[in-house]
Amino acid sequence: MKTREKMKNIMKSLMLATLVSTMFVACGKNNESGGSSNTSVDPWSGGVTAAGNGSQLPSDWKQRIFNEYQCQTYSNTGTSSNSRVRVTAQSIGQLQVNAGGLHVGVTLEGDVLIISNSNNKVSVEVYACPRTSMQNTAQFIQTPITNQSMMCAIGEISAADIYLDTQYGPYHLAFFPIGLSSQSSLCQSNYNQNPYYQY
Repeated sequence: MKTREKMKNIMKSLMLATLVSTMFVACGKNNESGGSSNTSVDPWSGGVTAAGNGSQLPSDWKQRIFNEYQCQTYSNTGTSSNSRVRVTAQSIGQLQVNAGGLHVGVTLEGDVLIISNSNNKVSVEVYACPRTSMQNTAQFIQTPITNQSMMCAIGEISAADIYLDTQYGPYHLAFFPIGLSSQSSLCQSNYNQNPYYQY
């Protein structure tokens, strides 16, 4: 009986020692085992690191996007303009965006959509290229799809559809991730060669 009790105590001690040593190995020095591995080497130009969610961007990231995706629309003067108009967009239901998330999408015509969550407050910014008889309001057709990007330093708007209000009725804006239609300095150069994004 004493032998069985002694063996039981030895087994408990061994299990406790194994558990403690596992914790030391798992936590490592300075308890850094929980650190993210997706912020490693910088494959982007301009000092942008691979965060994929907008957490590590250069201060001029928004202006870069505006410059890289110039407006391809024509105002009522018949000339192309790159001076976008900030438009208020009404969402359908509550947008689900992770805390600290920052997601961007563009249209082929150069419109830019930014969805972010700062301090648990989700905000939507629509920068529309000028159009004839355009009004400063818009509505989401459906809930946008946001994801952390695999190829860019900023989170992506994988798909979003917005009706822009004009005097002649709604104008459909279809947004997709930056870097998909043309190269961006915020994305890896092989973005378009990634089979994940082949449509």
